[in-house]
Amino acid sequence: MNRYVTQLAIAGFWAVIPVWGQTVVVSPTTASVHVGTTFLFSSSVTGVSPTTVTWTVALPPGGTGLPGSISGGRYTPPAVLPVPNTVIVTATSVAAPTVSASATITLENPYPTVAST
Repeated sequence: MNRYVTQLAIAGFWAVIPVWGQTVVVSPTTASVHVGTTFLFSSSVTGVSPTTVTWTVALPPGGTGLPGSISGGRYTPPAVLPVPNTVIVTATSVAAPTVSASATITLENPYPTVAST
């Protein structure tokens, strides 16, 4: 399928809709997240219905380790920092799977804890 066109089936009829009017926005576009915490992203979809997205998380090309997980926009980092310590979160439109937006996360070490002796 042409990346600038998507198809829509309604009651047995097909319509071709240009995707240039459809957008996905992820907010924020960058974030720093400490291991042991979570971070909530939001998404906005315009020009298509439904306005739901699927979330994915991946390492940048050449990265090693685990990227963590994301569900409903809530990102959970892995227990051990990957190399490099960045991951890419992507929201993809359910209605127009060729339309997506991404955010870059810098992963930080866990917050220090104070222990008494």
